[in-house]
Amino acid sequence: MKVGVEKHDQDGKPALVLEPLNRPITIEDLLRHTSGLTYGFYGDSGVRKLYVELRSVQCDFDNAEFAERLARLPLAEQPGTLWTTAIRPTCSGPSSR
Repeated sequence: MKVGVEKHDQDGKPALVLEPLNRPITIEDLLRHTSGLTYGFYGDSGVRKLYVELRSVQCDFDNAEFAERLARLPLAEQPGTLWTTAIRPTCSGPSSR
């Protein structure tokens, strides 16, 4: 898993650069909404656009496939650095349904 960071190329256009995690995501991060995961339906960063494009936050598949799709996407922030509403309830464990 990587973090997507927007930087500008030599023409001044935004470019998504993938950087390694400073540390792994913890259970505490998932529960506090500081994991770096995002919904993708707000903001216009490159990472958020990827979440929307791949529709990875729609739950029309089982938890295993959801986790597999999610693992392919970069995080929006380094774990533990920013609180943001995210898909945490979906990926922190099985649902009670």
